[in-house]
Amino acid sequence: MTNSNPSKFTNKELADCYSELILYFETNAGLSNGKLSTKVKGYRRLCDELRLRINSCSTLNEMQNLQLTHPIYQSSQIHFLDVKNNHLKSIFYHLRNAATHAHIKRTTRNGNQVWYLIEHKYKRQIKMIAQIKKPDFWEFVSKAKRMKKA
Repeated sequence: MTNSNPSKFTNKELADCYSELILYFETNAGLSNGKLSTKVKGYRRLCDELRLRINSCSTLNEMQNLQLTHPIYQSSQIHFLDVKNNHLKSIFYHLRNAATHAHIKRTTRNGNQVWYLIEHKYKRQIKMIAQIKKPDFWEFVSKAKRMKKA
């Protein structure tokens, strides 16, 4: 029997991945009708508070050449291919796919800190690479969903 939980998530983390990433994306028609935006008040503050570096790439070549800029587990960062011409929609699209295909790995580093490592690939091409502390990840997901243009 194959391992149905290769990421070693807790039951709560599995449920959160399903409800907060997969179900959120599916029940919102792939976010096609959503008004998510990084241009609303609070987005920059959220990234600053979480010390989260976010980098979008416009081409596959740019994405393939990308390396994490700091030694692993020293800074939270998300790098992604902007496939939706909207940063938050693209991030949620890739997070949904990463969760669906078990491309989110849970690891413990620096004592007891839990980190999520994401390396989402499709047809051997990297679409998203990230490292982020577990509490920061869920705070980002929760607050970013509310960042909508009027």
